[in-house]
Amino acid sequence: DDMRNTVTTYAFGFVGLAVAALVGHILQIYSLSVMGENLTRRLRELTFAAILKQEIGFFDYKENETGVITNKLGKETTYVEGAVGTTIGLAIQNLVLMVISLVIAFVRGWMLTLICFATFPLMVVGQYLQMQFISGAGGESNKAYA
Repeated sequence: DDMRNTVTTYAFGFVGLAVAALVGHILQIYSLSVMGENLTRRLRELTFAAILKQEIGFFDYKENETGVITNKLGKETTYVEGAVGTTIGLAIQNLVLMVISLVIAFVRGWMLTLICFATFPLMVVGQYLQMQFISGAGGESNKAYA
């Protein structure tokens, strides 16, 4: 009976952690989306204002035709949103995960801390590879980030 109570307590604890992680993930996605949308809107407004200040001869060049400028306003600002939202969110998430794991390791004992420090380079390499994979999966957007 004592073992059943212990298992139930841990099960509810894990369910609570899962709910907290879900709420945190939803808040993270929402916040990064709002931030990205505001950044994109501001970028488009500033770019459009800069275009309106150009002299009339500016639009005579082939690279400054109406279609090209409209395409830049619609497409290239979206690349910035994708880079800021995904990349920064993932970097912050991984950094917080590493800091929390080290704090737990210091609280639990020095041997666990040594193990965490030994695996730290593996975590950094894993994060780097994950970032490369995400930025490499973008196809055409890779050219915009380069």
